[in-house]
Amino acid sequence: MKIQLIIILVAVLLVCIGLSGCFEEDEKPSVEYSLIGSWETYPHYYENGDRIDLTSSSSVIYENGTMASASIYDDSTIWNPYSMVNDQFCLGEEPDVYCYDIEFFDNGSRVILSTYYENPETGLMDQLFIELIRTL
Repeated sequence: MKIQLIIILVAVLLVCIGLSGCFEEDEKPSVEYSLIGSWETYPHYYENGDRIDLTSSSSVIYENGTMASASIYDDSTIWNPYSMVNDQFCLGEEPDVYCYDIEFFDNGSRVILSTYYENPETGLMDQLFIELIRTL
């Protein structure tokens, strides 16, 4: 009788341990996974407090580490590799890699990428923003 009780208790304990993983909350998707998909891109910067819009385009970020962007000059597609480094979205290949900080808005349907770059005209560091709006 004692052995049967011990076997039943061990079985119940194993079942409880096995089922405990079923009730855990789902993990949030990774930042990279959240960027996968089609986007309208709106690059801009600020000069003397005024927003200066650059030419918008559309892009698709793929799971395989590539990003396809419609050229603003012709009907071609520009392909770039991307990677995630220290929670930044990094675009391009060495030595021309540009890494952007990422902010999500509107439940992930709008994203702001931002980075600093050296302005060739002034030699000063300016901030560039790229607003991404998810398309269906």
